[in-house]
Amino acid sequence: MDRDSLSWISGGLNEPLLESRGGAAPDGVPCAETVESLDALIQRGEIDAIISPIEPNSARDPASRVSRLFPDSLAVESAYFTRTGIFPVMHCLVVRRTLLEAHPTLTGALMKAFENALVFALKDLDRRDYPKVASPWLPTHRAMVRAALNCEPWTYGVEANDAAISALLRYAHEDGLTSKRLDPSDLFVPEVQHGPPVV
Repeated sequence: MDRDSLSWISGGLNEPLLESRGGAAPDGVPCAETVESLDALIQRGEIDAIISPIEPNSARDPASRVSRLFPDSLAVESAYFTRTGIFPVMHCLVVRRTLLEAHPTLTGALMKAFENALVFALKDLDRRDYPKVASPWLPTHRAMVRAALNCEPWTYGVEANDAAISALLRYAHEDGLTSKRLDPSDLFVPEVQHGPPVV
C-alpha cells in the first residue's frame, strides 16, 4: 500500500477528546481530528483501523465486527522481536539544552534515578505477597514474557534500544516526517548513548 494513499484521523479512543490537540501531523500528511471517538467511527465502518496502545471497547465485545489485527498478538510480537531485536520504545525524556548546559551532571543523575526506579518497579512486580496488579497469573505472565523474549524488555539508554530507535528514525524519514535520515546520535546527548541495560 502506498503511504500517500492513507488518511489519518486523530481522536479519543473510547471517548471524544475534550480539547483539540492541534498540529498532530506535519505538512503534507493528511490528518483530521474527529469530535467522536475512534471506536464509534470504526464500529460504523467509517475508518478501517485504529492504532492504539490498548484495544477499543468494541474489540472486547464478542458481538462486534471489530477485532485485533493479530488475534495471537503475543506470538506475533515475540516472533517480531526475535527476528528484528525491536521492542517498541514507550517514552522518551526530553530536557532543554540550556538546562543541561547549566547543570552538566543532570543527565547522569536522571539516568541513575530512572534506572533505580526501574529496578524497584520490576522487583515490586515479582513480589508474591501483595502484587500491585490485579491479576491472579501475574508471576506466570512475567515468566512467560521473559521466556518469549529471552530478556528483560524494559531497558534505558540509546545503545540498549538502538534497534528500535534506528527503525523509528528510518520510518520517520521514509514517511516524510523528517527531511533527512537521522541517526540516534543526532538526538541524544553522549551521556545516554551507552547506558547499560537494566536486567
